[in-house]
Amino acid sequence: MFRDHLHLLTTLLTATTILTATAGCDEAQSDTSSEAEADPRDILEDKTELNPAGFDDCSDDELQTLADQVLCLEAEQAALCEAADVTEDCGQGDLFALGGENQACVFAEDAVSEACLQAVAPTREPPSNGVSASKNCGQSKVLIDVAQGAYFDPPDYSDKYYLDTVETFSNNGTYAHIATYSPDPITERCVVGIRGSDSDAEKIASISTDMVTCGALGGQCSEVFKDAYDDLVDTGLVSTIKDMVEGGECERLYIVGHSRGGAIADLLAAFLYESSPSTYNSSYMYVETYGQPRVFNTALADEYHGKIRKLRWVAAYDPVPALPASSSMKHWGTPYLIYWGFSFSSFSFGYHFEEQSDQDYWYLGAGYNTAHPVGNYDDNLDHCS
Repeated sequence: MFRDHLHLLTTLLTATTILTATAGCDEAQSDTSSEAEADPRDILEDKTELNPAGFDDCSDDELQTLADQVLCLEAEQAALCEAADVTEDCGQGDLFALGGENQACVFAEDAVSEACLQAVAPTREPPSNGVSASKNCGQSKVLIDVAQGAYFDPPDYSDKYYLDTVETFSNNGTYAHIATYSPDPITERCVVGIRGSDSDAEKIASISTDMVTCGALGGQCSEVFKDAYDDLVDTGLVSTIKDMVEGGECERLYIVGHSRGGAIADLLAAFLYESSPSTYNSSYMYVETYGQPRVFNTALADEYHGKIRKLRWVAAYDPVPALPASSSMKHWGTPYLIYWGFSFSSFSFGYHFEEQSDQDYWYLGAGYNTAHPVGNYDDNLDHCS
């Protein structure tokens, strides 16, 4: 089942496959019209993660409004959205408008009360296994600078006194660099930044699902990302990291990457861990990625989810974390959703950075050119506090 946590029902809705707005609309409208006549409680219980125990605290009109929104999202049918009285003053009438004042429309019209929303909101549980990574906004603002710096050769940190480039590595189109991060005058940490794919949506969308045996890791991993990792091994990146760590040059080690760079970061961290679990443990090594695709098969992902501390940022409408589209692959690490809109946690509009309970969390969207670029992640994290 596809998951799309939209701004107005963030973390609550689990919709089925979304139909495109340009194909099959007449048929979809007929199908959703019949569903709209069903009991809204049945619709909400079947198609969302809302808490059924809270339905009695909502009026019939409120439940019908929420059910209409779910069906509207599924079919992307403006006609159905416009049929709801609450949309009378909402521009184009789409309760799930992607921008502008429509995002606040339902709440501005008091169509669904705060008491109702609080009653039906599900209890959000943290990941039940693994080495959890808590959000650290100050740290993430530094690490995204390194992930973004990987798109330049060499990176320019002249305006960031706390960062300094040590060495760059490039081979066959794959690029990485090591930077030092000094949070204070006596501490020096090492950050490995790996370049991703910041453009060429077609290239990203065509990522192969082909898997290979992942060497010392023992399981299966993406062939294309393993090849890219091997290219960096040939440059001496891994041996340089080990020399710096063994020489006491890195008080801590961070590995970061955006998009394809995040996928390669997964492999680098896993291979370093296997080379010396006592050295590259969850207290010393930390991984942070931004809009990365999947790398490991399910078994390997679950294994490293419990060994390495990692935080995985997912921007709303970024389609890349849903790739490769293979049921045998899985994400690992603690996922956090970045979005602007209404938060049920704080009942406020603005920028939100929320942990997700699903280890394999991804956000269904088509915002490659707007949501996926590293600059979008950087801009959003500027608001993290």
